[in-house]
Amino acid sequence: MSKKKPIIVTAIVSVVITLAVSFIFNFITMSDTERLKLLILSTHTGNVTEEKLEEGAKRGMIAALGDPYSVYFDEEEYAMFLEEMDASYTGIGVEIQMKDGKLYVLSPFEGSPAEKAGLRPGDVIEKVDDLTITEETYAEAISRMRNRNTETSLVLTVRRDTEILSISVSPETIKIDTVKAENYGDITYIRIRSFDSPTAGEMKAAIESAEKRNARGLIIDVRDNPGGYLESVADIADMLLPQSTIVYTKNKDGKRESLYESDGECTQLPIVLLVNENSASASEVLAGALKDNGRAKLVGQKTFGKGSVQSLFKLRNGGAKITVAEYFTAGGYNINGNGVEPDFVIENTGEEDMQLKKALSLFNE
Repeated sequence: MSKKKPIIVTAIVSVVITLAVSFIFNFITMSDTERLKLLILSTHTGNVTEEKLEEGAKRGMIAALGDPYSVYFDEEEYAMFLEEMDASYTGIGVEIQMKDGKLYVLSPFEGSPAEKAGLRPGDVIEKVDDLTITEETYAEAISRMRNRNTETSLVLTVRRDTEILSISVSPETIKIDTVKAENYGDITYIRIRSFDSPTAGEMKAAIESAEKRNARGLIIDVRDNPGGYLESVADIADMLLPQSTIVYTKNKDGKRESLYESDGECTQLPIVLLVNENSASASEVLAGALKDNGRAKLVGQKTFGKGSVQSLFKLRNGGAKITVAEYFTAGGYNINGNGVEPDFVIENTGEEDMQLKKALSLFNE
């Protein structure tokens, strides 16, 4: 018995030493990210979990890109994003854009809580309740403004020129028609709010209605339109263009990838396109395609210059929207950072819509 005890002790010591050596080796060979995670979990006095750290790491990786158009979504945020792209969701009803570290209002939806509360294009939302908006807190701000609790009011701190406003707004369930048509005599005016899942179908119906009533031309308005699905705008451009290139993309290596072309079956109605400084992304694809192919006259202000392409990726929990390419027009023009210049530069400075007035006048020249 006396001999067995030292053997057992020796075995235990050996196992302990092996485990210690293995831990030290693993710790030394760990990346700094893995090492930091282990140190926090083993030493930090706060209430922290591995899941919470992983969530922060995912947000941090996207934030490190310095790209306001790449976004991480948790599971709830991901579901809300998909709802919005289907033009039906719960929120305050506003199109926004992160640019130069600021959250700009592009356009409140017609009849939405945001419009009723008095938000205007060009406003900068600086805070949502007590959350100061930065590129790091952007996703959280979006989540709060898309809150499904319609009984909870949000207080937005808004900068309008030099004035600071406090605006209270309550989320509502919103169903949006992305295309709205009306008639100005024998000219059909079509407003496209965004390029979402239903937009191409709604646009097809609007064009067919114009043709049935023997309209003399179309005014298509993408002012304050922040964009949407590339497939949606490509389908709409196909309805407007003869056989031609709509747009193509280049990836991070400069390799040409997706190429969208029209099949030649299109309306023959003359077109004027209204654009402004808040026409972005898919709106600029449409503007570039119509301009490069000589299919429309553009009226308004130079567009936003957001020519990057984002792809949506589903993760095990949540998802991510990541910039994967840049748009180029049929003529090889890079929209990103440049925008699309209209044929007729017209600024709206008063209550009268001078851009629309100019568009209507072009059909009489």
